Amino acid sequence: MAYGLLLRVTHTGKSAGSVHVSDIRDGIDVLGGAFGFRKAGPVYVPTPSNGGMALLVYAGDVAVSYETGGIRKFIEGGYLLAEFVAGDGFKNLLPTILDEGIVLTENPTSIDFVGAGVTATTIGDAVTVTIPGGGAGTNHSLLLPASLVWTSSAHTGTFGSLAAFDGAGATTYATGVTHGDVLYYDGTVWSVLPPGTVSGNPLVTQTAGSPPAWSPTIAVNTITESTAGNGVVVNAVRNYGKSSSNPGSPAPSDGDIYYNTALRMQMTYDGSRGKWLSVESDSMHFGRDGNTKDGQYYRAADGRVMSSAEGWYAERSGTVIALAYTRTDSDATTFEVVADGASIATLASSATGGRSISLNADFTFGQILAVRNQAGGNTTSNVIAKIRVRWRV
Repeated sequence: MAYGLLLRVTHTGKSAGSVHVSDIRDGIDVLGGAFGFRKAGPVYVPTPSNGGMALLVYAGDVAVSYETGGIRKFIEGGYLLAEFVAGDGFKNLLPTILDEGIVLTENPTSIDFVGAGVTATTIGDAVTVTIPGGGAGTNHSLLLPASLVWTSSAHTGTFGSLAAFDGAGATTYATGVTHGDVLYYDGTVWSVLPPGTVSGNPLVTQTAGSPPAWSPTIAVNTITESTAGNGVVVNAVRNYGKSSSNPGSPAPSDGDIYYNTALRMQMTYDGSRGKWLSVESDSMHFGRDGNTKDGQYYRAADGRVMSSAEGWYAERSGTVIALAYTRTDSDATTFEVVADGASIATLASSATGGRSISLNADFTFGQILAVRNQAGGNTTSNVIAKIRVRWRV
């Protein structure tokens, strides 16, 4: 069967088992699914070790699930990735793009004609591309603006030399030039620039009439780079490069960045919390349809009651940075985040909705995170809430 638009959903490996997408009753996995049958119904996306993906016909329930349903929630939770794929039904609708007979793509999204003198015009849907032919090239017989005639008889230099014309007919040469030399013209003669003393030093120009020089830093507007291994500073933000541990020299400031090779994440220095945290964040949802008494745990997203031993398993060490909620009552109470049953963060509440984005509660790899209605407060009703975490080393 020739399919049109397909949706490839890929297991990220975040969960140990297959991901069950239950709200696509007419979903068809054109790969045949786990049992090799191309039949309509809910879909299991296998783990990476078992193929790791399903290729779904983008129609009906699949489209709704991708936009607002189960697929969308699994994407936002980090369990699935999704991308569109043109099926066999789309073939021949778009031209194949080739470079001298070599196929570049069979599914182009646009064609951009670039280059000096290249023009593209349209009449209706017909496109005419004009590419100018060769030509005589640049005429080097005249040296403007002095209009010095450059003839073969004027080239009297030797191998490894470079001529300089003073505009009055006199000629001088930079002699002894070897491979890799950098030369500059000082207005009278060509000179060889002495080599720099530190590997990686950039070459910078000076004021008019002064020779260029090697510099230990680059300064282009607000961009500076140190050759001493301290990273690159762009608009007052230092990039320390990549490392398996948090950089500390020079001392970081708010907004500085580096790539952590152990976490495989981009990290940023949070000046308000005084620590390096991942740019990436994860949300952990909790709540309950009905009442939650003081001292009781809330339920996780799947409806299971959390406890000191059941909740979100900390896949890495991290920090709780925010909590947001809504509820149908406004009695005074306190949301309490716990790790292995021990309190690490709280948010007092006397409203039907609220948040804190200044939490700073550390937890370590392997701990169980959960949320409860702190003992001593009032019963809460119909809570929908989440905590947000960032990762650290």
